[in-house]
Amino acid sequence: MRPSSCLIRVGMLAVSSWAIAYAGIMPEPIPVQVSFRNDWFLLPSTPDDAQSEAPVMTRAAACISHAVDPATGKTYEAEWPFDCAPEQVHHTFRLEKHEFLLGEPILVEYLLSIEGAGEYSEGLGGNYRSRGRDDNFLFLLRRDDGTWVRDVHPWAGGAGGGPAGALSAKEDQPASLWSAVQRWCAIQEPGHYSLYCIYRAPRGSLQFGVREAVLAQVPETVLRAHEIDERGFLHKAGTKEKSDEFVIERSPKWLDGDSSPLLDGMPPEIKALMSDFTIPALNERVRQYAEFEIRGHMKNATAFAQFPIVIKPGTPDERKTMVEDWVRRAETTDAQGSPNNTKSKAILEAICFAQQSDFLQTVRGWMKTNPDIRIASSGQLGLAFNPDKEAAAILLGLDNEKGGTRYAVHPSKNPRVMPNLIELLTYDDGTVAGRALQLLRQYSGCYFFAGPDGQALEPLSESQMKEAQVLWRVWWSRNAATFKAKSMRGIWGYIDTGGKFVIPPQYTRAWRFVDGSARVSLDDDAFSGSVDQFDIDRNGNRLARPS
Repeated sequence: MRPSSCLIRVGMLAVSSWAIAYAGIMPEPIPVQVSFRNDWFLLPSTPDDAQSEAPVMTRAAACISHAVDPATGKTYEAEWPFDCAPEQVHHTFRLEKHEFLLGEPILVEYLLSIEGAGEYSEGLGGNYRSRGRDDNFLFLLRRDDGTWVRDVHPWAGGAGGGPAGALSAKEDQPASLWSAVQRWCAIQEPGHYSLYCIYRAPRGSLQFGVREAVLAQVPETVLRAHEIDERGFLHKAGTKEKSDEFVIERSPKWLDGDSSPLLDGMPPEIKALMSDFTIPALNERVRQYAEFEIRGHMKNATAFAQFPIVIKPGTPDERKTMVEDWVRRAETTDAQGSPNNTKSKAILEAICFAQQSDFLQTVRGWMKTNPDIRIASSGQLGLAFNPDKEAAAILLGLDNEKGGTRYAVHPSKNPRVMPNLIELLTYDDGTVAGRALQLLRQYSGCYFFAGPDGQALEPLSESQMKEAQVLWRVWWSRNAATFKAKSMRGIWGYIDTGGKFVIPPQYTRAWRFVDGSARVSLDDDAFSGSVDQFDIDRNGNRLARPS
């Protein structure tokens, strides 16, 4: 033990010495506060098809983040900072068609273009880590009977972020982004719908006048040997090297701004969501976040369009032909190309996130045998939201080294998970059946077959699996309404020195007994993520919290 202890001490001394030495060369901070104001500019309304007798118009606006002089309230740069006029800038939402079969990919193109000379840019990114989709976009579907289609992803907030950048258009060089409506909308029925398309450019991603705002606050003595670039960073004069003497510590301050001018012109059913949010959600927590998110998109919209679409059930032959056509498109060179090819990515996501089963066997084949199709993560996530039990079987049947896919089969993603797992207990693939049983026990904390030591039997025979399926069906009929899934970390109980359970496995976390009590928890509610942590005695009885 002494050599290890000695090494730790030497390491601590080395770090301490480094910290003291480094402190001597730290550049002097220069605190700077930059005040920003978001200014809105209306842009032209643009038809999706100039040749159509009844084109769909995309209404658009630009939000410019200006650094302002706090003393005068004036911007440091021109209000419109681009070398083209606002009336030259066009935003266009476009659909390839307006009639679809149920389960068919619905692709929307967002086109940014310039009429005449000049260049225009919008912020891009900063939104890809939470759900893996571009949540600068928002697509809402409303049936002709007035009911809304829920979001396919029952997510209730979390870390955002992602790579930032710009979407730029020049003369004869438009910029295009493609999205799959299935990535937003859980389409489950045929009918007549209104599709609402909203794009919200990231606020503050393109800022103007920052250099001037910083320059006004940096002491003259510093500027004698330094320069400030357009982004407000300090460099040695005549170079691009950072200063060794000073560093600018910039803190932004956002002034109150107006909502998008597009909000007033939105249809009544959309504006009604600002006061009466009626889009369905899996639970109250998810509903609250969806309400916050959707209202934020509406208040900050930079482009908006509304399309009438028809979704038909289709005959078996029509659906078969539809699948063949879209699989062919997905397997072209373009679909296998760069992940920045947003159209090919949209095709694959529409296929993987469809709520129908038409593409399931194709996706199974891609995941197992075709690594050139770039669907590993999005495909697994899409299957996790698919209500068909065959989707869960595909995930459970994949090798563990392909990303721990069985953990995508969780009730927080799909309310059908538990009944699907019960039906998979007699699946013809023994690996799938075994993993279904494992997850049922894990999420419920229950088991029906145990050995003499109280441990859950693994594996069960074929006849036991059939019997277990009957027992689980009865259990689900009694518990579905109040079911709360336990953690994916497994369930814990307490055994005596002989290895027999004294308190059966039922907790998602469990700590050691100290002075006759132990702390345990029940968490990971299937849809709300709540946590219940409490103390128990040696018999498993819940103890009152100390006052």
